[in-house]
Order: sequence, then structure tokens, then C-alpha cells
Amino acid sequence: KVNITKLIDTTNSINDSIENIELSLKEASEKIKSNKLIISETSQDLIDLSENNSQIKDLDIAIRSLETQMILMDDSVRALNNYRTQLNQTISEIQTQIYSESQNVLEIENQD
Repeated sequence: KVNITKLIDTTNSINDSIENIELSLKEASEKIKSNKLIISETSQDLIDLSENNSQIKDLDIAIRSLETQMILMDDSVRALNNYRTQLNQTISEIQTQIYSESQNVLEIENQD
């Protein structure tokens, strides 16, 4: 004889297990969807980081170029300052010569 109560209990147990499996599958499916979204977002973040890295490299190159230009400008300013100093010295010498010559002219005029 077949024990019907035992079969019903086994069937109920199997049905409970199936419900648990279905619930687990549903949760797993939701987690898979969530993970796909996270992977997609992370992939986009990686692309953005890659672009930012490229931009940072470009900025580094631009900064180095500006530093070089600043060094050249500093050298030019120093050269112009030296030139200005030389011009001031020359002007001072010319003024001294003019004064000296004007004194000579005055002495000559006073001798007459």
C-alpha cells in the first residue's frame, strides 16, 4: 500500500522547495540586472577616467610648454633690463660729456 499522507508531505515539501528555488531565481535575476547596470556605469566611469587621463596628459604638456615660455620670457626681461641699464649708463656718459663741453665753452667764452 502507498502511504498517501507521506506522498502529500513529500509533494508539499517539493512544492515549497520549488517556491524557494523560484524566489531565489527571481532574486538572482534582479541581482543580475542590478549588476549589469553597475557594470555599465562602471564601464562608463572607466571611459570617463580614460578621457580625463588623456586630458590630464594634455594639460601636463601645456603646462610644460608654458613653463618653457615663462623661462624664455624671464630671459628676455633680464636681457631688456641689462640693455636698459646700458642705455642709462650711455645717457649718463653723454650728459656728462655735454656738461663737460658746455663748461669748456663757458671757459672759452669767459677767456675772451
